Amino acid sequence: MSYIPHTPEDIKQMLSAIGAKSIDDLFKDIPPALRPKSFNLPASKSEFEVTRALRKLADKNAAGLVNFVGAGFYDHFIPAAVDALSGRS
Repeated sequence: MSYIPHTPEDIKQMLSAIGAKSIDDLFKDIPPALRPKSFNLPASKSEFEVTRALRKLADKNAAGLVNFVGAGFYDHFIPAAVDALSGRS
């Protein structure tokens, strides 16, 4: 899912405000040899997948003690957006 907060009209207005014709104009001073052709990034992951991977990494630091506080509630995944949205007035 792509999240682009600016409409094409917004981008046009911003470029006009700084005197650029296109987004590529913003990078024209960088020599082509120094511009990355691709970033060779791994495939994207969901928030849940990243949280699970980081939790597995963090679990390596655990002392192995059992904690019964919360009666199992702590094992439920709640996306970060829920906290942000529930905090709105």
